[in-house]
Amino acid sequence: MVKITLGNGPDAKTFEVDGTTLAKGSTLFWQQQSSGFIDLANHDPASFDIYLTWLQSDQIERTTFTLQDWSETARAYLLGEEIKDRKYQDYMITLQIMDVGNILPSLDCVTDSKIEINVSLDDISPYAK
Repeated sequence: MVKITLGNGPDAKTFEVDGTTLAKGSTLFWQQQSSGFIDLANHDPASFDIYLTWLQSDQIERTTFTLQDWSETARAYLLGEEIKDRKYQDYMITLQIMDVGNILPSLDCVTDSKIEINVSLDDISPYAK
C-alpha cells in the first residue's frame, strides 16, 4: 500500500492505495511506489477521488462529481500532469471539449451569429467512450 497525502491544513487527506493500481497509468506512481509515501499537498483531495474513480473503469460518470464546472476538470487535469498520467489528462480535456457545446449557446447574448459545433468523440480522443 502507498500513502498519498493531498491538500494542506484541515483540508488535507491521506489515501492508502494499492501501488499496483496507481502504477497502471502514472509514471510518477510507478517510479515512487517503493517509497511507500507520495506527497501531493498542492492538489485537492477531491481531484484525487476523481482520479481513483477513473482508474477503476477508465471513465467517470458526470453525475458522480460536479465536472460540469470547468475548474473541477482543470484541477483534475493538473493532477494528471503532476502524476504523469497522459491518458487521464486526455480524458479530462475530452470532458472539457464536450462541455463547449453546452457553454457556447450562452454566447448568443454577445454576438448576432450562431456558433455550431459538431464533433464526434472518436475524432477528439481515442479514450472517449
